[in-house]
Amino acid sequence: MQIGERIKIARHELGYSQIKLAEISGVSQQMISKLERGVSQKTADVVTLAIALKVRPRWLEVGEKPRNEIDHNFLSKPVNRYTTLAGELSPEEQIFLELYRKLSNKGKNVLCREARTILNYEDAEYHVHPEPLNKGVIK
Repeated sequence: MQIGERIKIARHELGYSQIKLAEISGVSQQMISKLERGVSQKTADVVTLAIALKVRPRWLEVGEKPRNEIDHNFLSKPVNRYTTLAGELSPEEQIFLELYRKLSNKGKNVLCREARTILNYEDAEYHVHPEPLNKGVIK
């Protein structure tokens, strides 16, 4: 069973139309339709859809059981496209995510590679120099 079939099952059990699920989750009805028809097999909105459908993200994404054992306190929070298992994204994270989603696959790969380089540099800098270095930021 693919993600689209699981979305459709959970959506029908809640009595949601695709439009209703789109309104609740913030994921477009077109994307929900593509997932359900098998045109798309992956989405960055798995967590958001899972919350809206009241199922575990891993069940929705890959069918991993159990299906519904999730933190119901988390489910009672408002759902939007920036809700994650760690909580709400900050405004800066939301902007970054929107910019990232607009990139081509090549651009996403370049950005990820550069982010890893920065993280490796910061990690090495921290471990070599216990005191933060007072270097200016290039603007």
